[in-house]
Amino acid sequence: MEELAHAEIARGIGALLADMPTVIDGELTIYRAAELRHYLASRLEAGDGHFDLSGVSEIDGAGVQLLLALDASLTAAGRQLQLSGVPQCVADALAACGLDTGLRAVPEYWA
Repeated sequence: MEELAHAEIARGIGALLADMPTVIDGELTIYRAAELRHYLASRLEAGDGHFDLSGVSEIDGAGVQLLLALDASLTAAGRQLQLSGVPQCVADALAACGLDTGLRAVPEYWA
């Protein structure tokens, strides 16, 4: 009976963690592009598709490319990218690239 309770708790924790977004923080720039590419690839392999950007302090063209690559990878796998906590710097960068309405990944930020 105790083993069954532990299994149910483990399933509940697993479901809770699966719904939590992967946090991306700090600079989303060329200086961290390789590091972030590997990290984000591992998160995609783990099944993640929801990313919290609230901790992003800066973004450049390389960061925008990483977001587009995430979107493309998930789309190819039949899934959709979800971004939350989109800071103003990310919104501005996407708008400057004409992606403020074209990037499906960005939820109602501009609504």
